[in-house]
Amino acid sequence: MIELKMTYQAKTVSLKKDYSGTGAISALIGIYENVVLEIAAITDEMSEDDFMKIFDTATADENCRSVQTIVSHIASAGYGYANYIRKAFSIQSRDFEKRLLTRREAVKELESVVNYTAASFQGKWEMCSQEISATIIEVHWGKTYDLEQLIEHAIVHVLRHERQIQRFLGRLSTEAKP
Repeated sequence: MIELKMTYQAKTVSLKKDYSGTGAISALIGIYENVVLEIAAITDEMSEDDFMKIFDTATADENCRSVQTIVSHIASAGYGYANYIRKAFSIQSRDFEKRLLTRREAVKELESVVNYTAASFQGKWEMCSQEISATIIEVHWGKTYDLEQLIEHAIVHVLRHERQIQRFLGRLSTEAKP
């Protein structure tokens, strides 16, 4: 059992999922859980006003205007990645209604998407590297990934957006100074 403690401001989030398998899938999903739940912890600590505040009025990307739009996008994309994986494994998937989430809904959905993603690997945690490489996934934006590449893409996607959120929060602390 791996226990990782992360702290955001005064809140500590304990991650206690058992990703102690020796395979690459266990490692990657453990990392994915860490980065997604870090976003959940940050979101949970914010006020609703700060969560909804428009920070970037100039961007053409509607998913990147506020913490709310970013986190709603992370949740939606997370379900999308999991559904690509489920399709590759011939596992039933479910649609996620893409919409702006409230702060509370966002925290809940981020936790849910981690569980949904992990459930996609039931019975597959110890896939060998050849099986992982042979699991080919074509995505709607025109790329083709093997399973490891898609999970790595999902991880980096969240990390990129975490960087945006941290920059937004940095502006809040600057605005708060007299």
